[in-house]
Amino acid sequence: MMCGMLGRVNRKVLIAVLTTVVVVGGALLVWATGSDSQRSADRQRYAVRWDAIEVSADRRTVTVVTSYPLDGFCVKEPDGVEISLDGRLATVAAWMTGPPRGSDIMCTLECFQVTQTVTLDSPLPEPVEFEPVPHAVEGCS
Repeated sequence: MMCGMLGRVNRKVLIAVLTTVVVVGGALLVWATGSDSQRSADRQRYAVRWDAIEVSADRRTVTVVTSYPLDGFCVKEPDGVEISLDGRLATVAAWMTGPPRGSDIMCTLECFQVTQTVTLDSPLPEPVEFEPVPHAVEGCS
């Protein structure tokens, strides 16, 4: 009888220990990696002036070509295109992101073009004039 009771206690202790390990391990993982919003808040994000814009035949798909921004540290990852329309004027933000300044990564100084495409809910008017968002930075091209 004593052995059966000891086996139950050990199982309960084992379950409690495993639960604690999982909970503490998960908390440490979240703390070490940060949440998505925390990581994105640490990253640099710039709207870059485009080198070229192409509109599809149906006027619903817009392809924007930029290059790495001159501002920022190692900002080389495409992060989407936003277009706002006011009549026949389309304001375009072609976003690029990168790690925060002071990151431990080694960054090279090459200059490359980046192509991003966005599909709009409705077609652009014809004709349409494009302008960059006011805070857009120059690219390296």
